[in-house]
Amino acid sequence: MKDKNLVNLVIAGLAVVLSALSLLMAVKLKTETAAGRRSAGEEDSLRIQLAEVEAELKSLREKQTALEKQVEELCSAPVCRDGNVRSIAHRGLSAEAPENTLPAFRLAAERGFSSVETDIYFSRDNVPVCIHDGSIDRTSNGSGNVADMTLEELRQCDFGSWKGKEFAGTKIPTFEEFLSLCKNLSLHPCIELKTGTAEQIRQLVDTVNRYGMRGRVSWISFSPDLLTYVRWYDDEARLGYLITEFSAQAVNTLQGLRSGKNEVFLSSRDCSDLVVEECRRAGFPLEVWTMDTVEDFAAVDPYVTAVTSNVMCYGQYLYEMERNK
Repeated sequence: MKDKNLVNLVIAGLAVVLSALSLLMAVKLKTETAAGRRSAGEEDSLRIQLAEVEAELKSLREKQTALEKQVEELCSAPVCRDGNVRSIAHRGLSAEAPENTLPAFRLAAERGFSSVETDIYFSRDNVPVCIHDGSIDRTSNGSGNVADMTLEELRQCDFGSWKGKEFAGTKIPTFEEFLSLCKNLSLHPCIELKTGTAEQIRQLVDTVNRYGMRGRVSWISFSPDLLTYVRWYDDEARLGYLITEFSAQAVNTLQGLRSGKNEVFLSSRDCSDLVVEECRRAGFPLEVWTMDTVEDFAAVDPYVTAVTSNVMCYGQYLYEMERNK
């Protein structure tokens, strides 16, 4: 792996430096000793030793130059395809933390994910919050529909205890809190739109712009209409059409989402050879969900640009494969 090779080169470089320092110390010691000696024999012997040291130093300098070149090439070389597969944490690292909460998003960053996915609904007082379901029954100790509750009412519920006592008291995050955390942790937000009017979608786009995240998020949805709203307010927005099963209509939908300035991609649960070939033929990137087993990751086609998982990032999968060789 790239990191392992770099570590080995650094270790080799340190060995070269230490060898050079040892030789320099030897030269200094011999020079200081020679200062008190004047016999011709000793001076001749010292000159011979110094010549040998200079030859050794020349060899070390050549090794150092070669090493520096290797490090430069290693650091500047294109990452292999495996490293180009972006890892998206599904609702945060939801296998270990309560889904769609700040602890789940933070844990995803700690475990090496480059992106996190969340779902957006609007409260009764029109505040966008991160939650997968339209109701809070499954993921909190409360009950009711998000759209029927104010943010203050939602905040009174515990969204963490169901996952574990260590998450007791976890609150439902707002969209702004989610964006702020992503920005601070250098995570790429994947924002799944569940519902919303054109004006509410504009509110989300404006919030992204206000946080300086324009061009640094992905918008995904099963609804082409919601994605179209995003395009209205940001014609450079990255848009992903979600599907569970592939049909020819999916390609038509993707083509309709193009603005001429944006990137449009398919986010599919179906990653069969047919889906890969249709995306390749039409020129659309393909992201797949949800990969939660080693077998899932092993079957990922080289054309795929991103994988979504509840469990581990693609880099962790590669590490495990390398370790088990």
